[in-house]
Amino acid sequence: MLSIAMANASEVVVVTYMNEIKRDYAYLQVSAEQHGLLPSIVGLGEVAWWPEGLGRKINALRGFLASARLKSEDLVLFADAFDTLILGDAAKIRAGFERLERSSGKSIFFPAERTCYPPVADICEHYPRSPTTLRYLNSGLLIGRVGQLRQVLVPDPVSNVMDGGDQAYYQRRFLSHQEAIGLDVDCSLLCVVDGSLGDARLQLVNGTVRELQEAESEPKEPLALHFPGPGHWPNWINGLPTTFLEDTFEQVYPAQHKLLFDQLEWSWRYRGGFFQTRILEGWSRDLMILVSRNQACWDCVWGKTHETQCRDLAWGSRHCRTTGYPTLLLCFCLCYLAFCCTRLRCKLPVAPVARFSEAEKQV
Repeated sequence: MLSIAMANASEVVVVTYMNEIKRDYAYLQVSAEQHGLLPSIVGLGEVAWWPEGLGRKINALRGFLASARLKSEDLVLFADAFDTLILGDAAKIRAGFERLERSSGKSIFFPAERTCYPPVADICEHYPRSPTTLRYLNSGLLIGRVGQLRQVLVPDPVSNVMDGGDQAYYQRRFLSHQEAIGLDVDCSLLCVVDGSLGDARLQLVNGTVRELQEAESEPKEPLALHFPGPGHWPNWINGLPTTFLEDTFEQVYPAQHKLLFDQLEWSWRYRGGFFQTRILEGWSRDLMILVSRNQACWDCVWGKTHETQCRDLAWGSRHCRTTGYPTLLLCFCLCYLAFCCTRLRCKLPVAPVARFSEAEKQV
């Protein structure tokens, strides 16, 4: 019986849209591969941009679903290429999906987030109520049965350029097909982390991301995370330049992080074939981080930096005390020196000019 059940088990396929190669793809590739999943890439070399140019992303998914090798009962997990993590193997993802499917009667799911984007009246004003603070569809992740994805989500080609991008398209499909499309408002399988794990009421326990829960019930363990906006924006954590996405990746996969991301790199590149890269290590790396942190402290003081980047860099924090205060002291010393020079009419010593008489000049 076990062998028959395994033979009939639906396949779990991870797919991503990536029109250009970036190092940040390592987040998805490494995390998926660690759980025995190898993402398929679609869209490489296409011209696309966020958000209006992401109609191509929808068409690329539709083209992938048309593959004859996919059975209608197979599961496709479609994930953004540069800011997602996979935290479970095919069996766990299949089990999590089937729980949602049984409880809701639906076969397509998106993660939910707190804010509605794009803020369009025909979308945001018609959302059903949610039992949690997570109410609105986020298109960075989706999972569904191939047959339902073909028939309900992407039945026809769309324009490659569209207002609001793929998120607006999927929101309208959700609102018009709520009998087939659902939202994971509990972060039981798919979860949006638009900041730190704590902001999403999640915590990392022995390499596993799970729900922060005070009750005695078993905490939920989402198996796919999307870090949009502040989740992947540049940030300072423990005095080092990073992101909430990278910080989570480092804690779960420290060896891979050290090899792929724990370096300071300067690059110069012209078109496709001529480039020069310099990796800073040792004292040069530490000095560059110190200078950058110093600038970030001042940017936070003057309000030139997004507030999420200033959590660890508030004026007077231990990180800014080691950078901002010395700079302030240096500026004070320079101003005091300039004042003294002006006050005392300080002048640089000038070599005496020799004076000759007319007779001496003629000689």
